Amino acid sequence: ETVTESFLEIREAGSGGRVVTTIEVLSLANKYGAEGKTQYRRKVRELRQSGVGLVEINLLRAGPCCMVLDEIDIPASLRTCYLTSVVRGYNWSAAEIYQIPLREKLPVIAVPLREHEKDVTLDLQTLISQCYDRGGYDDINYRDEPVPNLNESDREWMNKLLVESGHRTKSNV
Repeated sequence: ETVTESFLEIREAGSGGRVVTTIEVLSLANKYGAEGKTQYRRKVRELRQSGVGLVEINLLRAGPCCMVLDEIDIPASLRTCYLTSVVRGYNWSAAEIYQIPLREKLPVIAVPLREHEKDVTLDLQTLISQCYDRGGYDDINYRDEPVPNLNESDREWMNKLLVESGHRTKSNV
């Protein structure tokens, strides 16, 4: 079965529309299976060689790290269940890491443009909330446990939120 991966490119106006920055929301295909991981790694190498910036958004708790930085290169103090990395096309030697703890709002992140231009911002919480509201995700069965499972503390926190929002009752917690 063919899998289509979507991404967003920010291009220069005019002059052939050179790609300045690519925004990738990582998928299971990027994390699992040799072919998907190999294709993603190849794409990252091509972006680096072309001097194109990269914003990686990882909202998947499952699977190995497949971001531009290997997990070992991310300081332990910055590792959370979700992460975003930002690499500027003109400086691939430094990456910015945005922690995304499960219990906090998604951050506003910097999206780099060309070296002489100010970053633009992307409010991930607003973006994901709009996708959820407009994308027909209101049929999720919140009685099922998430995969992968949460630790006990996070499961209690999640159950409390679901009861408060009316997606679960205390009897099915």
